[in-house]
Amino acid sequence: MLDQKAIETKAVNAVRDIIVESDYLDQFIADNDKEPSFDGFVYLYSEKGKKKENFIGRIAVQVKGTQRKVPANKTIIKYPVALSDLRNYLSEGGVIYFVVHISSDGKKHRIYYNDMLPIKIKKILEYAPDQSTKNIKFRLFPSDIKVVQTLLFSFYEHKRKQSILHDLSEIPSVDDLQQQKLLQELSLTVAGTGQYHNPIDAFLNEDVYVYAKVIGTEVHYPVDLITDTAERIISHEVINHISVNGKQYYEKYVVLDYIDKVQLKFGQSITFTFPRSKTDSPKQKATINYTPCSSLRQRATDLAFWIAFVKASGFEMNGKFTRFPLDSKLTDESCQKANEELSFLENVVNVFSILHITQDINIKNMSERDWRELNILCKAFIDKEPIKGMRKDLPFSYQLRIEDVRIALVHTEIDVDDTAKIHDFFSDHFLYGYTVEDVRHFAPPCAIIDQEGWKIISNIYFDDILPSFRRIYLQHHDYEIFVVANNSLLTILLAYDSCGKKELLETAKQLSQWIFKECPEETLSIPIRLINFLQVMGRIRDLNKAERIQLLELAENTNTEERIKVGAYLLLKNKDAAEMHFDRMSSDLQKSFIKWPIYHFWITH
Repeated sequence: MLDQKAIETKAVNAVRDIIVESDYLDQFIADNDKEPSFDGFVYLYSEKGKKKENFIGRIAVQVKGTQRKVPANKTIIKYPVALSDLRNYLSEGGVIYFVVHISSDGKKHRIYYNDMLPIKIKKILEYAPDQSTKNIKFRLFPSDIKVVQTLLFSFYEHKRKQSILHDLSEIPSVDDLQQQKLLQELSLTVAGTGQYHNPIDAFLNEDVYVYAKVIGTEVHYPVDLITDTAERIISHEVINHISVNGKQYYEKYVVLDYIDKVQLKFGQSITFTFPRSKTDSPKQKATINYTPCSSLRQRATDLAFWIAFVKASGFEMNGKFTRFPLDSKLTDESCQKANEELSFLENVVNVFSILHITQDINIKNMSERDWRELNILCKAFIDKEPIKGMRKDLPFSYQLRIEDVRIALVHTEIDVDDTAKIHDFFSDHFLYGYTVEDVRHFAPPCAIIDQEGWKIISNIYFDDILPSFRRIYLQHHDYEIFVVANNSLLTILLAYDSCGKKELLETAKQLSQWIFKECPEETLSIPIRLINFLQVMGRIRDLNKAERIQLLELAENTNTEERIKVGAYLLLKNKDAAEMHFDRMSSDLQKSFIKWPIYHFWITH
C-alpha cells in the first residue's frame, strides 16, 4: 500500500501527463495541496507554442487521489466533495475536479472528472444546504487529447459566460423573466467533451447549459442546467408519406430521441420504439404499441392505419416497404371489433364533414347520452333514415350538444308515431320568412342566430354565410336582405368582441364589404355602411390615411347624425370629440349606443 502523499503525487502526475500532451494547454498543478480548495490551474492558449501573447485564460483545478481497485469498465463513480470547497470554487468561477483511482501496486490509474461551473455548483448547494459533504458523480476523463482540449475550452467559454453574475443569488429563473416580460429567447448549449459527432447524441448525453437573452440587451444570462438526472427528450417532425398498400395515412411523423431509445410516433396512437444499440448488450427487438388516443378524428385515422399495418405486417415510407412482423396477429373476433369501431368512427367523421364541423370531440369525456346522439346523427345523415321516438315537445329547430360540440338542427315530422327526419339547420332547403308592412321577405337561417349562437354553434358553415345572403338577393331582388345582413353583421361583431373567434371577423369583413358596395342608399345610408365597414377593418388593422380622411369628412359634416359622428371619432381614436357628441344624444339613444359593437372602440381606446 502507498501512503497518502504518494497517492496524491501519482494522481497529480496522471493529470499532468495528459495536459502536457497538448500544444494549446499548459499546467501548474501542485502535488502538496498548499492552496485551500485548489491544487493549481490549467492555462489555455490560442496558438501552438504557448506564448504570452496567445494566452486566453486559466481554469482552476482540484485533484484528489484514492487507492483502490481500478475498475476496468466503470465510467461513472461517486465521490464525496466538501461543500465548503464548493463555495470556494464559486469565487474562482468554477473548477475542473479530478478524482484519480490508483491501483494497490501504484502502477495503474483511472482518471474521473466533474466540470463544476457556477450553475452546477449552485444546484448542488441548493439540494444539500445542511450537509458538510455531498456525493457527486464523476465521469471517466477522456484519453484523446483533442477531446480533452475541447472539454477544457468549452469549460472556459461557459465560465466566461457565467461570470457575468458575480453573485449567484442574482441568477434569474426562466419563470421570473417570463413574469417580468423580459425574456426574449432561450439558448441551449452543450458543455462537454465534443466526442459526439451527432448533435442529438451530444444533447442527450452531455451537460446542457440554458442561457436567457433579456429584452433590450445583448447579454445571455445563465439560468439553468440540464444534467443526467433529468430525462431528456429531443422531438422533431419528419415529412414523409406513410402508406399501406398505396393508401396514404400520414404525411409526417414525430421522432423522439431518448438516451436509451428512439421512438417514431405516427398520429397520436401508434409508437415504434427502437432501443439504442450498445456494443456490450445483445441486440434488442423494436416494440410497437397502439394506444387509442382521445381525439375522435385522429383515432379514426390511427385505427385505420393500425388495421392495415397489422394485415400487411409493415408499411411504406415514401413508397418503400418496411416490414414489421408482429408476434401475434389480430384474432378474428378482435379484428371484427376493430373494424366495427373504425366503421362507426369514420361515419361520425363523415357526419361532421357533412355538417361542416371542424371542432373535434374528446372521446374519453363522452357520456352514454353522447354516444346515443352520435348514433342518431349517423343514422340521419349517413343512412338517411328517419328517427323514431322523437320528443313531442321538441321545437322545429333546436341545438344538440355532444361533449363540447353544439349542433343546430331542424326536424320535420313525417307521421304520427313520433318519427321525424333530421336536417342541418343551415341547409338550403330552409329559409327564414318574416313580414314587414304586409310584405313577405326571406332570409337565410343564419339571420336568426343570436350573439351567443354565433359563438357556440359548431356547424355554422362560415364560407357560406355571405353566399347565402347573395343567393336570396339574386333570387328575390329584395333590398330588405341588406338590412337583415347588416343586423347579422352587427351581431357577429358583438360575438367576436366577446370570444375572439377569427372566423367571425372574416365573415364580418365579407358581409361589410358586400353591404358597403352593393346596398342602395335608400336601404342603408352611406354613413352607416361606411362606419360598419371601417369598424370591421379597425379590428383587423390600423386604418389608412384615405379611410381616416373619409371619417373626418363625415364627422365634420353638419348634416351627419350625432351617433355617426360618435362612431367616426371613435374610429379616429379621438375619444374627447366622441364623448362631446355622445353627450348631445338623447338618453334613449345613448343606452342603445353602448350596446352596439362600435362601442368596443370606446372601451379599448
